[in-house]
Amino acid sequence: HKMSTKMRRYDFIKVLGEGQYAVVYKAKDTRTNDDVAVKKIKIGSRQEASDGINLTALREIKFLQEVKHPNVIELLDSFGEYGSNSPSICLVFEFMSTDLENIINNRSILLTTTHTKSYMIMLLLGLEYLHNNWILHRVSACIC
Repeated sequence: HKMSTKMRRYDFIKVLGEGQYAVVYKAKDTRTNDDVAVKKIKIGSRQEASDGINLTALREIKFLQEVKHPNVIELLDSFGEYGSNSPSICLVFEFMSTDLENIINNRSILLTTTHTKSYMIMLLLGLEYLHNNWILHRVSACIC
């Protein structure tokens, strides 16, 4: 199948995670040589998306294009991939080598009170920014 020009910009390294409607890959941006995370959202896999992209995905893209905050992962690029058997929308994010869950679960890392306060401040500043812009993160919906 024909790969889009945008897709060729990224060398896919490995799968980081897979859900029902998307797969996240670690990739290398061949222009900048930066590691990135590419979220490939399947199009038309749900009833509401049978004519194309579902509304939730469109809203996510719109919001992410506008979000600029040091404590929120930045959307670097987005593009459609229509040349394959399963068309998709690709969202390219800055790559994080780890996440807070991995740090908390790693028994070899001793989190001091100072570390914990610092992580909480970063987390809450990011959430505050999102909430001030009327964006509710799905993970925060259950704790608010």
